[in-house]
Amino acid sequence: LSVLGTDTIAEAIHNQALRPTIDPEIVAEFTRKRQRLLPGYQPEDEDDWHEWLKERILIPAAELADVTVEARYARWVQDGQRRWLTHAELLQNLHQNDLLKGPTPADAPPVDEARDALKLSREILSFYGPLTTPQIEQLLPVVVTGLLAVDETFIHGPLLRDNSELYWCDADNFEILLRMQRAQRRLEFEPLDCTALPSFWAMLHRLHREASGSNAIYALESLRGYSAPVKSWLVDFLRARLVGVRLDTIEDTFQQQGMHWLGSQREQITLAYPEDIELLKQTAEPRIRPWFNDPGASYRFAQVMEASGLNDAAALNDTWWQAVWQGELASDSLLPLQQAAERKFAITALAQQTTSRRRLSRSPRGWPGHWYLHPEAAPLDPLTELENHKERVRLLLDRYGFVCRELVNREAFNTPSGPWRWRDAFRALRIMELSGEVISGQYFKELATPQFIAPHALSQLMTQKSEQQNFWISALDPVAPCGLGLPWPDLVQRRAGNYLSFVDGALALAVSNGGRALQYHIDWNDSRMDEANSVLSHLVETTGRRVVIQTINAAPAQQSPYLDGLKRLFTLVGDHKDIFIEYAP
Repeated sequence: LSVLGTDTIAEAIHNQALRPTIDPEIVAEFTRKRQRLLPGYQPEDEDDWHEWLKERILIPAAELADVTVEARYARWVQDGQRRWLTHAELLQNLHQNDLLKGPTPADAPPVDEARDALKLSREILSFYGPLTTPQIEQLLPVVVTGLLAVDETFIHGPLLRDNSELYWCDADNFEILLRMQRAQRRLEFEPLDCTALPSFWAMLHRLHREASGSNAIYALESLRGYSAPVKSWLVDFLRARLVGVRLDTIEDTFQQQGMHWLGSQREQITLAYPEDIELLKQTAEPRIRPWFNDPGASYRFAQVMEASGLNDAAALNDTWWQAVWQGELASDSLLPLQQAAERKFAITALAQQTTSRRRLSRSPRGWPGHWYLHPEAAPLDPLTELENHKERVRLLLDRYGFVCRELVNREAFNTPSGPWRWRDAFRALRIMELSGEVISGQYFKELATPQFIAPHALSQLMTQKSEQQNFWISALDPVAPCGLGLPWPDLVQRRAGNYLSFVDGALALAVSNGGRALQYHIDWNDSRMDEANSVLSHLVETTGRRVVIQTINAAPAQQSPYLDGLKRLFTLVGDHKDIFIEYAP
């Protein structure tokens, strides 16, 4: 079905002679997912129930026999012996459209609602597969005029396999059922151990490739939306992907692709395309916007300082970077971030001078480049917010190939509505699963289910067994499995200065505290020691100074047999306590 054009699919769905029938077991699986009956799909808290009741409109009591609903807005309604659960905000419209009999309850909040009785009825039925006319009459309090009529959104006929009875079905749901029936023929997949995660992600991210223009574009696109310290971006992430890359190469790619950077929290940024900014922008009190005469223009630091009325750069600096970290302010280049990181984002205030003119003329010039304001976050309607949730999920699918609760929680996107939570992602994933954009299942052990994978990533995962790679990564890199709560005691903490080195796809060396503690997971005389120690070459090169090693495998470094492997790559200098490594002359 996925290779057919849209017109061909529509023709097959709406033409009884061409339309396939559906296996009832597929319908049962669809219903369990659509109605959130499977483990991991159920509403979890009051806020979740609040949104779910709005979506469902009317839930028959029989579907809630084994469910406890704890929601302030939940209301039971009744017609004879039949009962439904609904949301208080829907009561007024349900009564006004005569879907519920009698007057509107006095405690029903007044809510503007544009949906008529037919629209509401069709939305209620969209949570079901094919239904007979008697089943529909039992599900709804009233069958409104025009409901049981064939149109572009509703089909009728013998829809189930080996069953001549006539059924009604939402046309979009029937397309989903066709896709699910086709997908069921795929091979069964045996979940992999969590130790396979880094190799799978390294393959997706194409780690340690040539620093070409196309590879630089791929590296930035796979990382976009990811929040991390500025130094991790400029020093670790890009060098792990592009061997020997220079910042000017990344700057050229950044400019050519029209990318932007955005502050996400203190001393942390993310890179994104302009259309991604709305997905990642947090709502915060403007700090520097009043000093931009034209909010749509770019200004230099000195121009903003003059507009602020402050006398020197140091006085403006704290407010400047607070505006950056909350996503209000950014520059059109990565180079000011590099300079600022080297200076620890600080400007030293000068001593008081004789006159304000002399003081201003002798002040540090601030930060280079042109700086601009990101647009303020605008209120979103529910449909736009749902589409934004989908786009955030797609960022994670590009980065990880699959999405689960732990990954969403680790990313912690900032959004105009506040921190992005699993509940937000899951709502989008349910819809994306039914449309065939993701496939649910369990692909890695020790991670929460359900897990949702992109079809192309599943194909790669099924061929990964032959992929054995050598690579190193920062513990803050998205490729690192740190911070996911995995039962993998050999991992380091997820913080700056910690690294992991993999050889033939397996963890070979864990580096803590900038190299002060090394923990090898291969023997000291292993022929692959040079590959394992490549991460130390990165540290020596990027720090521009000696790297201090205090312990190796939890013992004092001076007497460690692993020093033999280090001597092949570095000059070793020792004192009474530590070992220092630097490049051999």
